[in-house]
Amino acid sequence: MAIRSALDVYGENVRVVCPIDSPEHGRVMVICVGAMMVGSTVITRNEGDEVKRAEELGYFKFGGSTIPVLWITCQAAPMVTGFISYGLLWATGPVLPWKLLHIVTGGLTLLLAVWVWIDYPSNPAEARWLTLEEKVQVIRRVHAAQQSSIEQKRFKRE
Repeated sequence: MAIRSALDVYGENVRVVCPIDSPEHGRVMVICVGAMMVGSTVITRNEGDEVKRAEELGYFKFGGSTIPVLWITCQAAPMVTGFISYGLLWATGPVLPWKLLHIVTGGLTLLLAVWVWIDYPSNPAEARWLTLEEKVQVIRRVHAAQQSSIEQKRFKRE
C-alpha cells in the first residue's frame, strides 16, 4: 500500500505472509513487515557546482522538518546486531537469549556513548587524527556550506 500525502511525503508499508515448515513446530506463518517513508529532497547546490566526496549536496525533508541522513550508523548497526543475535541464539543458561541480546547491545551502546563523550572532538580543529591541512580544508568546507563558524555555543532559531 503506497500513500502520498499533502505534505509531499511518499510512504509505503508492505506485509507478506510466508509459510515455513519447521520440524519442531510444524507449519509456522511468518509475517514480514517492511516500511519506507521518503519526503522531498532539497538540493542546496547550484547547477554546475562541483561536489566533492563528503560535501553536502542537499538534505531530505519530512513533513516540514529536516532530518539529517546518518548513513554509516544506520547501515552498520543492523549488520553487527545480526551477528550478535545469531551468536546469542544458541546461548543456554538462566538468562533467555532475547534478554541477553538486549543486555549486550545496551552495554555496547553505553560503551560507545562513553567513548564518544570522552574522545569525540567538539569541532574539526580539535580532531587529533586530522593533519593541519585537512583541518583547514574541513573548516573551509563547513564555513562555505553553512556561512557560520565551526563551533556553536548556543542554539539558533531558524
